[in-house]
Amino acid sequence: MPRTKKTTIASTDYSNPEGFEKAWARAIKYLQPPPDYTPAEWAEAHVRIPLGNAIPGPLRFDNAPYQVEPLNCMADPSVQKVTLMWGAQLGKTLMINCAIGYYIAHNPQSQMMMQPSQGDLHTWLETKLNPMVDTTPALKNAIAKPRGREGVNNQSMKSYPGGFLMFAWSGSSKTMRGRSAPIILTDEVDGYDRTTEGHPVNLLWQRAATFGDQRKLLITSTPTIKNASFVEDSYLAGDQRKYKIPCPHCEEYIELKWSQVVWDKTEAGKHLPETARYSCQECGGVITDADKRKALKLGRWEATDKFRGHASF
Repeated sequence: MPRTKKTTIASTDYSNPEGFEKAWARAIKYLQPPPDYTPAEWAEAHVRIPLGNAIPGPLRFDNAPYQVEPLNCMADPSVQKVTLMWGAQLGKTLMINCAIGYYIAHNPQSQMMMQPSQGDLHTWLETKLNPMVDTTPALKNAIAKPRGREGVNNQSMKSYPGGFLMFAWSGSSKTMRGRSAPIILTDEVDGYDRTTEGHPVNLLWQRAATFGDQRKLLITSTPTIKNASFVEDSYLAGDQRKYKIPCPHCEEYIELKWSQVVWDKTEAGKHLPETARYSCQECGGVITDADKRKALKLGRWEATDKFRGHASF
């Protein structure tokens, strides 16, 4: 028989005080519990925005501090529903992706995510979620590898230790059945197709009923037609929080309203949009784009109705 090469296994010399201290330090490192992050803290510590976005690199909420409170509500035990009735390009999809990441890598739980259509789902996966996963080691290391043996990673579901992320779209009742999860996330709900069984968001929310107080629902959308908008109805059912900023002149906290935006016109009546500015409804002081960053940083959410487990923004 051929001779086999003798191998040795490296070991720590515990009789050596220096070797024992190193071994003890390694043991303590692995025994320490993970930091008690909020979702926003976890996102800033781990999420990397991929190239191709306006500000690639480590995620920072300095430019959009209004995103922190809604995201943290996703881990608040007193909150069961979160509604974001926001305009376009204000970070709704980022909020969804950060919540998904938090429940994959930091507080593993099963999740179900719904988009308006199968095409919307594919676009979101390929341009938003998958690139974020690829640039965020905490997520890339947790999610099963495509075509791997340790779990599932395809266009229908991604699995990870402690749970799975299942995908659905509003036009397919089939994708809403067969699985249950405590975390339900829905994007652009005003674009959902209603079915004979009811609204897709309500059907998906039923999938989490067995989890009782542990379940959470995130509803996001740009509103469409007033008084005929699902996200508007959801917002009005919550505590109706509004983001208010301090006026740099009178320091009163004000809600931004379109009616307070003014601009100049020529003698012929031609509009000059480059002169647009905001006129404070309290003191009439002019707020310009140069004031925006500081005002946003000092802003705060204020509820206008009683909180009953539903935080709406």
